[in-house]
Amino acid sequence: IAIHKFFHDHGFFYFHTPIINASDCEGAGEMFQVTTKNLYDLKKDEEGKIIYSLIAKGMVVLADYSSFTGTFDQTCKNFLKNVKPNSSAAVKSDDYTIYYINSNNITFLIFTDNQYPKVAAIACLEALKKDFETSSINTSDVSGDKCLQKELKPKIQLKFDYFNEHKE
Repeated sequence: IAIHKFFHDHGFFYFHTPIINASDCEGAGEMFQVTTKNLYDLKKDEEGKIIYSLIAKGMVVLADYSSFTGTFDQTCKNFLKNVKPNSSAAVKSDDYTIYYINSNNITFLIFTDNQYPKVAAIACLEALKKDFETSSINTSDVSGDKCLQKELKPKIQLKFDYFNEHKE
């Protein structure tokens, strides 16, 4: 307190100021964006996006992909508890939708914002499923989370990027 009093007596002010930088924590990068662009020229993307995608066997995530940061992976991993065998569904919240297909205990899941078209989401899941089923990947000896990340992530990323560009 003596230090604060000394500086206050000599005309200084003590402030807690936020530090603005390009780091992202807990998905805040989607809430705030630092830019040097003219703010009047920025346009909001209303088309919708796939935010996160995964392939899982039971509760074990074999591989995942996202070009965004946030807690989507934990949200989706927790959601896997609700997936019933050989089922498919779309579960909507205020801002996001989780689409999934489960076939032979393998779950193909995407997490989108609510503007993303349902038809495109289903097409993306079917494409992921087809690629997975026609590959030579063996899931009989799954050793833990993201054990097939190296093999599957590039395939997931290709579908993720394609279906974010081609939503029709």
